[in-house]
Amino acid sequence: MENKLRITTINDEISDDLNEAIEFFKLHKIKYVELRTIYNKNLINYSLDEIKSIRELLSRNGISVSAFASPLFKWYSENATEESSKKVDTFGFNPHLSLVEKKNYIAKAIEVAKALGTQYIRIFSSLRTPSTKYSFASDHLFEFALSEAQKEGVTLLLENEPPCYIHKMNDIKRLAQKFAHRNLKIWFDVANFYKIREQVFLKDLETLKDSIEYFHLKDFDGNSNCVPLGEGIINYKRIISDIKKVFGDKDIFLSIETHVRSDSKVATKKSLQALNKLLSEKRVRYGIVGCGQVFEKHGSAVSKNEQSELRAVFDVDRDKVRAASEQFDCEAKDDFKELLTDGTIDVINIRTPNDTHADLVLKTLKSGKYCLCEKPLCLTSEEGKRILKNKFYKNNVTVNFQNRFNPVVQQLLEYLGAGTFGKIILCSIDVRWWRDDEYFNDWHGNVNRVGGMLFNQGAHALDLMLKICGPVKNITKFTRSLRKSTKIDDIYLALLQFNSGTLGKIEITTYTKFQSCGTSLFIIGEKGSIKLGGPSFNKLEFLSFKNVEAKKLKIKYFPTDTEDSHFKLIKALNKYLLVGERSKLLTSAEDGVRVTKFIENLYR
Repeated sequence: MENKLRITTINDEISDDLNEAIEFFKLHKIKYVELRTIYNKNLINYSLDEIKSIRELLSRNGISVSAFASPLFKWYSENATEESSKKVDTFGFNPHLSLVEKKNYIAKAIEVAKALGTQYIRIFSSLRTPSTKYSFASDHLFEFALSEAQKEGVTLLLENEPPCYIHKMNDIKRLAQKFAHRNLKIWFDVANFYKIREQVFLKDLETLKDSIEYFHLKDFDGNSNCVPLGEGIINYKRIISDIKKVFGDKDIFLSIETHVRSDSKVATKKSLQALNKLLSEKRVRYGIVGCGQVFEKHGSAVSKNEQSELRAVFDVDRDKVRAASEQFDCEAKDDFKELLTDGTIDVINIRTPNDTHADLVLKTLKSGKYCLCEKPLCLTSEEGKRILKNKFYKNNVTVNFQNRFNPVVQQLLEYLGAGTFGKIILCSIDVRWWRDDEYFNDWHGNVNRVGGMLFNQGAHALDLMLKICGPVKNITKFTRSLRKSTKIDDIYLALLQFNSGTLGKIEITTYTKFQSCGTSLFIIGEKGSIKLGGPSFNKLEFLSFKNVEAKKLKIKYFPTDTEDSHFKLIKALNKYLLVGERSKLLTSAEDGVRVTKFIENLYR
């Protein structure tokens, strides 16, 4: 489907000088402009001859007027006896007018729109005051404006401005339905809904499909400071996808309105670049089930990646799902089935307790969606077989082993692949973490739901050990459960012999007392040794080769890592799903089942 959406912006967001604004429009190939004020004077107060000259100037430069952003009805109603309690920007327009003055301005605005060659006039719904009883829909002046505009073939576009009476989503929908057969349409300002803590969803746009003719796009941060589009708290990746889906075949305008006063040109330039990117690029669309302890990392990873968008979340805890929905500006689903049947979601991201993973994976596969599952993929090899032998399984599962994406782990895997260490003699892994008793108060303290410490805290280390050493032959183990509140093991020690002849040592604990001590992966090979450390195998602590070989080898050190490993995993998965290029670091379902079998053997 051809995208018919047209981009525009407001002249006085660029400069009070129209000639300067025109140069900006030409530089950035903007063919439409929304007019409001020129030289700090509202356009409605210019003469018609001046208006015609403005249009001619724009036309000579290949620019058409998308709409007249008039101040109509950004005034107090006839029976208002006080002013709004909030600061109102009227852009140089007097909000205290007599009835005659208001009618004259309505007539003048229609003349201005016709002189500019646009059929659209932006209006408001009168300024709210604390005590005034008023119905905009019943205002005889509003009816007068509709009738006069209709005579001249002009459409009035009502903006949802918070200081005005009609600004909430449901009020907009009711008004749009009531005047569906009149020359009134909606000027939909996305950010204005977020200012009053309302979110914009696909269902809202679908309801208003025949009423919205114009969008205003701006963004703000967590402190309500205006920022360039895409740099704030509004999930514009999701919203632009929805706008394309609902309005992509309609000739409507998307207008950039940054409200960034410090450097409006730079802010508008950034916003235009972001909007064009959002309109042109494909993205992988995620739904996340499970909004618990690890949710925020995964929600952030999806949201921050340019090639993915977070569409929706679900959790059995309604408070958690509502908080997640607000934090990442996505839809809160009432049921897991709603995620599965949502046609706007490509990937189901599973972040639930361990014992639920296999069942949710199978349901996801049956729905036809791709599955990204938190480790472990399953708690038993029997569950693993059910997944791998399922008729809907077509290599459409990735297991979340993000530590593979740590730069030092990637370096290690490169060395192993090149045979740099020669035959591996010893592989030793340590995970020395602390988990207080409170951590085990929920499902984490139920051994039947967790599967054991090796599934929760040891899986990443054991995944790396399997990649390095291959299948295990013999295991000698010792375990202890030291807490009274749970039967989950606190200490696991093992000595191993692998089929390859490599010897292994495992030490994993969550009982380091009051703070975590970190991780360690130490390898001795025939040609050298290496040790990784840090909180999660993210630091190169030791590397040694024979002197001759060290001179030939270009050792890659990564003193700083600017990208989180969860972010890298999502980035790699996006690339695979969009262009078919699969990273070797992505963990397949087969690998996930192998880790489960390994842990089963370790516990036996």
